[in-house]
Amino acid sequence: MSKSYLIIICIFLSACGIKPISQLVRNDFTLRFEGRNTELTEKIRIDGYYVTKVQSTSNKTLDMNMILFKDGTFAKSFYIPKTTENDTRTFFGENFHNEASYWGIYQLNGDTIITQYISRTSWMAPWDSREEWFFIIDSISLQSIFAKPIGFEVSQELLESRWHNRDRFSPSLFVPTDTLPPSDNWLKEEKWLWRNEKDWEEYMKRKRVHRK
Repeated sequence: MSKSYLIIICIFLSACGIKPISQLVRNDFTLRFEGRNTELTEKIRIDGYYVTKVQSTSNKTLDMNMILFKDGTFAKSFYIPKTTENDTRTFFGENFHNEASYWGIYQLNGDTIITQYISRTSWMAPWDSREEWFFIIDSISLQSIFAKPIGFEVSQELLESRWHNRDRFSPSLFVPTDTLPPSDNWLKEEKWLWRNEKDWEEYMKRKRVHRK
């Protein structure tokens, strides 16, 4: 086998592999997961998901879906089948952790929900991690009011025009469903994410038992 062929294979494998989360992202990811009831249900409904209408750069209106789990887990950017309720139940099954583009956590601060989330990426791709704040309008409506990148820098002009400016985001409206997916995901297996190391160890034990 030629050396050039081996190099091509190595490049391909690197591009497909999942790289560890950088220290810079970890440092900027200031929230920590506790895995306990956040009492968010006292403020809003979370027995379903929220849909935000977003105006894209090409002037198309896109649906951005998200779920806030009671244990503090946050999932964002996934497509839900619009055909039958049975399709929704199937979508929200055990494989949902592969459907959401972003996984993260949130913290309730008065009438504001602060979220931090990240997209799993390959060795050749840049990190896509973000912080976003949602103001609680009422029990079934939220409004994105602030966002910034985590672990990477953008120009001040882009920060103000694309990140801090939330005009292209409609209120996030609640959609009830009789089926919710599990909150398990790849990010919760990261020890640094947890506030208490023993809680992480207990979580990983439960995961190993479930996989058997």
